[in-house]
Amino acid sequence: MKICNIIVGLDTRNVIDLKNLAANDGLTPKYNPARFPGLSLKLTDPKATILVFQSGNLVCTGTKSIEDAHDALKKVLDVLNLPIKLVEFAVVHNWNEFYSKIC
Repeated sequence: MKICNIIVGLDTRNVIDLKNLAANDGLTPKYNPARFPGLSLKLTDPKATILVFQSGNLVCTGTKSIEDAHDALKKVLDVLNLPIKLVEFAVVHNWNEFYSKIC
């Protein structure tokens, strides 16, 4: 079996100001609240897409290993300046079930 995509969900337990994050010069976010409630960040190293929701939930997708997902989430948490230790991951097998809980 080949792993093609790992999806990791993280609840920061913090409200995130998406408009402020969208204006961050160090990132290239996509944010259109009329179309989708989250902000999308594409990273190149490691290659990943992070969805950031105002509720404080983050979803990392597109990585091929838990280590890459960890590194991608760590980069975003550093930008958000949230002192969160990444200790435990919830690897999601049913995206629709997870998505309905975060939005």
